[in-house]
Amino acid sequence: DIEDQLGLEAGIVSPFGIMNNTAHNIQIYFDQDMLAENIPLTFHPNINTHTIFLSAADLMKFIKAQGFDYQIIDL
Repeated sequence: DIEDQLGLEAGIVSPFGIMNNTAHNIQIYFDQDMLAENIPLTFHPNINTHTIFLSAADLMKFIKAQGFDYQIIDL
């Protein structure tokens, strides 16, 4: 359940929700096409009235800093 694992409501899910997952029991996947173009990625900062723009490299640094790993897959 999104709310139990990430503390987020459906429709507001973003990578920033991993800050709330102290059990580290989720896995993170990214589609390689999403990361192939060097364009800023946009996500809600755990509230859907704001948007954060950041590079894929910065997002990966954030994920690692939270103690998570991720996989890049071809969908």
